[in-house]
Amino acid sequence: FAHAERRNAVVLAELCGGSCATDCASPGLFSADSRALETAMHAALADAEANTSEVDCICSSLNAHPVGDESELSAIGHVFGNRPPALIALSEFTGDLVAASPAYALAMCAYAFARKASLPLLQSGARTIAGAVKGTGTRHAALINAFAAGTTKASLVIRGVHEH
Repeated sequence: FAHAERRNAVVLAELCGGSCATDCASPGLFSADSRALETAMHAALADAEANTSEVDCICSSLNAHPVGDESELSAIGHVFGNRPPALIALSEFTGDLVAASPAYALAMCAYAFARKASLPLLQSGARTIAGAVKGTGTRHAALINAFAAGTTKASLVIRGVHEH
């Protein structure tokens, strides 16, 4: 933060950890195997020195591709168990931004932290998959999943600056 403060920059959030993993055994554009994303999420949390209980929301890469979506939901279930944090899918509102999706998700999560704002929650038809993320300022961290066509999965962890 010292460099940002010297420049009088407004710091919205801190990128605390990140990782990526590749499923080399799966041919094709999408893999139904969730292990690469599970590995990336675990490693990103370890890099951020965070545990799953500190993650208050997941900004998912869900983009209505059946294989990719099921794989991500499976990975989230394996990493977070039966009490996952709120799930956010910005692609429901923006469409799939392809390679720009992770950067957009990072920016929106940072903005939400800084403004103590809520992001739209994932809806699947009439069924809500996750509970509300309220703008209380009590969030500790957000996990951002990123992947597109291909078998490399990435995961980032950010924290709001109010945590320092």
